[in-house]
This record gives sequence, structure tokens and C-alpha cells, in this order.
Amino acid sequence: MVLRRMALPTLLLAAVALGSMLLLAGCQRAKFYGKDREMMHAAKLIAGAIDTYFREYSEYPDKLREVEPYLPPGETWPVNPYNGKPIEDTCSIDFDPATSVGMVAYERVWRDDQQTTYQLHVYGEHGRLYVIGNTIVRLKE
Repeated sequence: MVLRRMALPTLLLAAVALGSMLLLAGCQRAKFYGKDREMMHAAKLIAGAIDTYFREYSEYPDKLREVEPYLPPGETWPVNPYNGKPIEDTCSIDFDPATSVGMVAYERVWRDDQQTTYQLHVYGEHGRLYVIGNTIVRLKE
């Protein structure tokens, strides 16, 4: 009888975990087209540079452009596919159709006075396309 009582919570936990994984997998398959697709490619280059910077310094940069030297070899800073100018940090996660289109908002995430990760909010013509973020939680020693 005790075994049956323990089996049900274990099955429920497994079902919740499986559902969460399927939900996350679905989010990763978001489809983008045209300039939104170009914008996502550019944002992924920037996110990769942020991750490379983190691996070298064990912290995230204060300013987004500090990661420019960490872009893959041969890559230059990505351009905004909507206006052809370099992608900039809007410094605000709020979408403004006048200034946010084709831009990103870089945000360092803190918990209990410890920087734990970052989020890169990616904006397209009609608002936020995606939020790229690292899930590593690093606490200072």
C-alpha cells in the first residue's frame, strides 16, 4: 500500500517534468520569416558573444557593445535588418515602435545582490520577437 502511495506522486512529477520539456521544446521551434528571421540570427550572434565573454571573465558585461570582440571570427557587429544601421541596446525592455524595431534590450538579471544571468530581448517590427537568456545560475563565492 505504501508503494502505491509513493508511485502516484512520482508519476505526477514525471508527467509535469515531461510536459515542461515538451513546452520548452515547442518554444525553441518558433518560426521567423523575412526581416524577423534576420533579426533573430543577429541576436543569436550577439548572445553567443555574451556567452563567450562570460566564459572568459566569469561575469556578464556592463554594456552590450563590450562583447563585440567576442563575435565569431570574421563577423562584424550585426546590423538592424529594418534600417541597415548597427543593432543597439534600447536599455529598456518596453517596446517602443519608434525606437525598438530591429533593436535589442540587454538586461543583466540579479538575485539577492548576485548577478545570475542575462536576458536579451529581441524586437521586430511588431514587438518583442523573443527573449534569449542564459539559464546558468552563478553565485559569488
